[in-house]
Amino acid sequence: MSDMITNTNYNKLYHNYLTYILRHSIFLSRDLVRLTDKQLVVNNSNTFKYLLDGRKTEEIRCVFPSVIGPLKKLQKRYTNMVLDIKIGDIIRISFKTNIVYMFVHDIDIYKDCDIRTVLVNTDYKKVIPDAKHIEDAERKYTTICYKKKLKKYNKFYYIFNIKLIPILNIYGFHRPM
Repeated sequence: MSDMITNTNYNKLYHNYLTYILRHSIFLSRDLVRLTDKQLVVNNSNTFKYLLDGRKTEEIRCVFPSVIGPLKKLQKRYTNMVLDIKIGDIIRISFKTNIVYMFVHDIDIYKDCDIRTVLVNTDYKKVIPDAKHIEDAERKYTTICYKKKLKKYNKFYYIFNIKLIPILNIYGFHRPM
């Protein structure tokens, strides 16, 4: 019971992150990297806009096995940046030259299930705000985002539902959204 993060502890942790960001000046290198080396990239301007305005508070990322070198006894190796993301991290999510820093306040990990199960367990509007119904949200993941990998692997191996709070946004040079 003592290992659980209570609401009070969570609020204090989040407050500490905000205080750190506001008190310490942000020195950006040429590639706009400063607060974290953990980055997720979105390829859709609407997705980025929904992250900025708070309508999208959950990001779903799917992980498939990656075979590098010889494997022993059907061993699977997974390589993906999402595996390194932990609760309490500040990650950056980028779209072209725009960046939003997000606080990771929870992560749900699903193994060997379909995307519909994950979308049913969460409010799919927090994942894809412009989806009319759950079938639209499911279609996005199966026919757009992960179409090639699903054709190759036939299923999602791990699905990470990352719950986020926007903290700070930085717009790219010469290309404001």
